[in-house]
Amino acid sequence: MKVTINGVEKEVSKEEMKDRVIGYYDAAGIKHFYLEVDEMADEELKALYVNSFASE
Repeated sequence: MKVTINGVEKEVSKEEMKDRVIGYYDAAGIKHFYLEVDEMADEELKALYVNSFASE
């Protein structure tokens, strides 16, 4: 899927997105978030992936 991170468009696999989102929310203290990630729509996953870079 194509995403734009910090103004740069790049192609990212769905698995890469899932790993990043799960890691981000796990580090934020939200355990068991991986259970919800597998059931998310692509657009919701994409939005969470992009948001995970906002704090960097």
